[in-house]
Amino acid sequence: MISRKKTFNFSSLLVVILCSVGCTTSQIYQSSTSMAVPLSSSILIFPIDVQVVEDQVLSSAEALADESKGLATKLMVSFEDYLFDKGVEVVSYGYDSIQDQHMSIINQAAIMREAATSSSSRNYVLDSGSLSLLSKYDATYVLFSDYKEVTDSNARKAVDLILTLATGTYTSNAGKKGYSLSLFDLRDGQLAWSYTQPFGGAGGGEVGSGTLSVGDNERLIKSTTEKMFSNFPL
Repeated sequence: MISRKKTFNFSSLLVVILCSVGCTTSQIYQSSTSMAVPLSSSILIFPIDVQVVEDQVLSSAEALADESKGLATKLMVSFEDYLFDKGVEVVSYGYDSIQDQHMSIINQAAIMREAATSSSSRNYVLDSGSLSLLSKYDATYVLFSDYKEVTDSNARKAVDLILTLATGTYTSNAGKKGYSLSLFDLRDGQLAWSYTQPFGGAGGGEVGSGTLSVGDNERLIKSTTEKMFSNFPL
């Protein structure tokens, strides 16, 4: 039966995304019109966009390049292990960073994912040009993801300790994290599933479970990966 649900492409979503600004609660999107999952599936995983920032006292948070790169590698391994346990074949992107010719796809997917957090009753579909660029990978699906977390500088830790002792309230942002994942079906371009835990905004960001970028945190990375794939359809 032909679905009468209206399909929105990239150009239709620029206004819709404005409605999602300020959303701070996690949200899962699942398409009601997705094609059936084949008996044998494969997923092309794009490099994970990871940002690890260090909270400062008298200046803006500082981006930590080495920690970001190291955590991106650990998360990619964790993602692959998770999908392997699900019986899903992982298709290699072939590069450690996203190539210039694919940046438009990343931007398009991000806008659709954001729009999906404010309206789950619509379909979101990658355009034909994007599908053509990805066809060489011969994958069933493509997964886009990003992750951000905060650590504390030594000076920030000292200030937080003083404030905690003085007020009885713990004020550190360390361990605060936000992330998003989106799965597109490359057979028809449709957004099949996404999970978003926004980072910014009052009360935004997941807290209390520790930082993934500090120390040997394999178990924490594994448990966080399982949460990031909440209600994953494959």
